[in-house]
Amino acid sequence: MVKNVIKRYFGGRVCIMRVYILEDHPMVLQGLRTVLENAFDDVTIVEERILESATKNIGFAQYDLAIVDLNISGKRTFDFLKQASNENKNSKHLVFTSSVRQDYFEKAFECNADGYLVKECMPEDLIYAVKTVLKGRRFIDPIFHDIQMSSAQKSNVELLTEREKDVLRLIGAGMSNQKIAENLFITVSTVKKYVSKIMSKMEFENRTEAALFCQQNYV
Repeated sequence: MVKNVIKRYFGGRVCIMRVYILEDHPMVLQGLRTVLENAFDDVTIVEERILESATKNIGFAQYDLAIVDLNISGKRTFDFLKQASNENKNSKHLVFTSSVRQDYFEKAFECNADGYLVKECMPEDLIYAVKTVLKGRRFIDPIFHDIQMSSAQKSNVELLTEREKDVLRLIGAGMSNQKIAENLFITVSTVKKYVSKIMSKMEFENRTEAALFCQQNYV
């Protein structure tokens, strides 16, 4: 299905960006089409909703960019993604999925994906992801940076002494240095030293980040 094809000339040649979308949800398809057609004047879109048909015909498809859902009618599309990237080596492949599973994220790139974008994104995020992969750069949804940072900080908890952990719990409870000192029967000066060590070991930028981490992951 092809709509809104606008021709662009470079050195006398007609250049049309072709986008191949593998997605079985009508609302998502419509949203993708609307965003892409509004953002790019020179785009033609081909839709595929059936995984078996896509797998059979992908070797004959011609496209600059494929946007691939990881879950089509309950079936994973990793094999399709790998096949598509192997048979269309000059094309780019952007995973567009609702999954934030780390193993799916890693496997998608093992199957030669050029980008990974979670569906709970804003239209401008999709546009930026498309432009990024078309420029030959890898795109990673920022949510995975947050997940990786959280995991790293969780491992850093093991570097804390038991007393530092006590102080961190109280930071998470929203206590001031004065209140922490009173609660642990130590001086404010000692609390400040503990807080400084916690911030360094955990790589927190500020006290608010420490409190949020503690509330979400520790206490």
